[in-house]
Amino acid sequence: MIDALIASVIYIAPPQQAQPARIAQIAAARQARRIPEEWEAFTLCISERESGFGNDHPSKSYRAKNPASSASGRYQFLDASWREGGAWNVWKRLTRHGFDRAKATYIRKKLQATPIREWKPVWQDILYAEVLLSGQGKGWRHWHLAGSPCNGKVPNTGGST
Repeated sequence: MIDALIASVIYIAPPQQAQPARIAQIAAARQARRIPEEWEAFTLCISERESGFGNDHPSKSYRAKNPASSASGRYQFLDASWREGGAWNVWKRLTRHGFDRAKATYIRKKLQATPIREWKPVWQDILYAEVLLSGQGKGWRHWHLAGSPCNGKVPNTGGST
């Protein structure tokens, strides 16, 4: 089921693309989206705190919008600050995981023209993974909030203090 969902969400190539190439793109996007197991508890906590992910309708969390700022999506990226650079981060992560560069460029341009809350879940997840795992283990600090129970879910990665 998840494979079919990912395939339908990420596949943008023209219909004449060979099946093996399509499968390679799906596999690359799936790998780019993956969060290491040690970060899963933190990710769920952040998702619940930021957008209510985990409620009865988790798909709505990807379209969440903060009424007081441009923060939006499952992870509440500030659209005004992150849309342009976030699209580049998605491109970087996709190509690093073997996604076709031309297709990744097409996706980047589409994302730059689209508010983050309207990005498909796969692109929001890839952006989150890239930011979280950046900065030599310190990317989680983008979601640090004094007193948040999520802080206690940061794994000991050597850069988490």
